[in-house]
Amino acid sequence: MKVRAKETNEYITEGNNYEVIKVKNNLYTIIDDADEECTLLKSRFEPIEKNNHYDNTNGSLYKFAQDHKLNAWEFDVIKRIVRCRKKGQWLSDIDKTIKVLELYKEEYREDER
Repeated sequence: MKVRAKETNEYITEGNNYEVIKVKNNLYTIIDDADEECTLLKSRFEPIEKNNHYDNTNGSLYKFAQDHKLNAWEFDVIKRIVRCRKKGQWLSDIDKTIKVLELYKEEYREDER
């Protein structure tokens, strides 16, 4: 889990992200600015929310691509389609997907020659 420091002190810097190694009661053990393990109050940090478009609870897209023997172009298109609504940027992601498909179509044609 990653957290962001809400303050600066001798161990951490406000705004920096830290990896939590251990959680116990109201304490986080992190690797501090000096690359040392340090235990500090949770209240000095705020959690960094995971992007829900990277949620793999229903299986990894990488595993899906491998199982279906997708090439890089096909994987990129599938990934964009699956994640577009989750990211909340549907239209721009669809436009990017169309551009990827156009590039794939053009380069695939060249490969066939």
